[in-house]
Amino acid sequence: MFNPTLREYGEDKIVYATSLGFRIVFMVIAVFIFVSVIAASEGPIFSRFNGVSVAIILICAVAAIYLERWSFDKKTNTFEKNVGLLFYYSRNIVPLDSLVKVVLYEPVKQQSEQNKYSRFVTRKSALVCVVDNAGNIYKLDMMKGGSIAQARKIAESLSIFCEISFEDETNISNNRL
Repeated sequence: MFNPTLREYGEDKIVYATSLGFRIVFMVIAVFIFVSVIAASEGPIFSRFNGVSVAIILICAVAAIYLERWSFDKKTNTFEKNVGLLFYYSRNIVPLDSLVKVVLYEPVKQQSEQNKYSRFVTRKSALVCVVDNAGNIYKLDMMKGGSIAQARKIAESLSIFCEISFEDETNISNNRL
């Protein structure tokens, strides 16, 4: 529900973007707090809100309009990254045919950096990355725990769509998920 989703837009375009469920949850929280504050007290509307309620409402509203989108378009030969807010975001465009591989990577701390307790409480994680022919790495998403199986499916789908290789560099087998 909160993880980004991979959607197909015809045969020539797929988009990996912030999910609608993510936006809805944060908008519902913002509206709920707003309505609760108005209903719970009397007086002029602006005097009903305190700093904490305003901060939570603003944070939830910004989260609801947050945008992280990766578009892969064969028709225009573009790989596009958009990050920011729905109406104000940065844009980075790379030719789609410059992509060489999709990598599912497991960031692992060195054994000496972990204490014996943190090894028991941390979950496995994996990064879905796309690499271009110049060696630039585009980190699409990081998933943990049971979502790694979903990350593997997304990475495989991207490699098939872009007709590039897929490298699974995780030490996590499908059976252990």
